[in-house]
Amino acid sequence: MNTFKHCIKSLAISVSLITLPHPLFAGEIEILNPSFEQPEMPPQLALLPEGLGWNDLVGKDPPKERLKPQISRPTDDAKNKPTEGKNCLMLFNVFDHTVTQDLSESVQPGQRYVLKADVGNSSETGECVYAIELWAGTEMLGSITNESDPVARGEWKTVVLECVGPRELKRGNLQIRLRAPMGPGWPAKVEFDNVRLLKQPQ
Repeated sequence: MNTFKHCIKSLAISVSLITLPHPLFAGEIEILNPSFEQPEMPPQLALLPEGLGWNDLVGKDPPKERLKPQISRPTDDAKNKPTEGKNCLMLFNVFDHTVTQDLSESVQPGQRYVLKADVGNSSETGECVYAIELWAGTEMLGSITNESDPVARGEWKTVVLECVGPRELKRGNLQIRLRAPMGPGWPAKVEFDNVRLLKQPQ
């Protein structure tokens, strides 16, 4: 009798392993240099370095040196300081600047993703034109822009993008894109800080 029960239990476990979908998890996905604290530097601007997580997605017409993506470390008496640490990423709206990070985790169908980033508006024009996107391979899962979630001049705001991995989507690694689309021109700019990506069951 015990042998029979053991067989039935083993069969039930085997069936559940076959029929259950891929498990969905909750937790935070690792992002390298999420607050742009590397490299360490005194108060100043420095070009976005290579090999520290983030990459400059250069278009057909690379911008002049002074307009390339910058790591900014405001002085201690600055009004619009970064929200996490001392550094932040600064992009100008003169070109369609895009800074990306390829993550080691692949998209899971049905998995809910929550991408958060602090967006700063210290633009002298008062306008803050930005876009935050989450991609999986060559497919964009979702985006949020200043049109749906504007940031007031002189302020920082946590912007939240929520999206779900489509059931029919081909597997591909997740990628974060921080953009400063072509906007009102010099000296319009946008700042990013404290980027994080969470996964949650639907």
